[in-house]
Amino acid sequence: MLASNAVTAGKLASGVGGKILQIQSANLGTSIQITSTSYVTTGVTVNITPTSASSKILIATSFPIYKSGSNAAVDVTLYRDSTNLGDGTYGFGQFANLGGAGGINGINLQFSDSPNTTSQVTYAVYGKVNSGHNFYVMGNNVAANITAMEYST
Repeated sequence: MLASNAVTAGKLASGVGGKILQIQSANLGTSIQITSTSYVTTGVTVNITPTSASSKILIATSFPIYKSGSNAAVDVTLYRDSTNLGDGTYGFGQFANLGGAGGINGINLQFSDSPNTTSQVTYAVYGKVNSGHNFYVMGNNVAANITAMEYST
């Protein structure tokens, strides 16, 4: 039950931006190994169906990676369905100097998207590694999280 003085969406003036319309979240704990030198899904995904085509979607994700060696260069990016939302070359970042093999390194990505649809969209973290290496997402029983938050502007 909300406190009587709580500010709800109904109490905001019409046309006021920044209203949170919905939140979808997924927690994932199954480790996946990535050996590909091209982007492949890491299994860190969330679906959301925007209520308005003018809404924006804020994606926030946090996940651990465990890489095979000190020379392993890991690239991660965010996809909306089949569209790479990163820069296409290095996605949202190349993580080459994360220490030696065996270390767990936390990766956090945030992105505000304008999907311009009221159909379901899937946001997913994709990754790739340089030739001869591999990395694990969600290794050593450390879970990943991805949240999609629809908001009006």
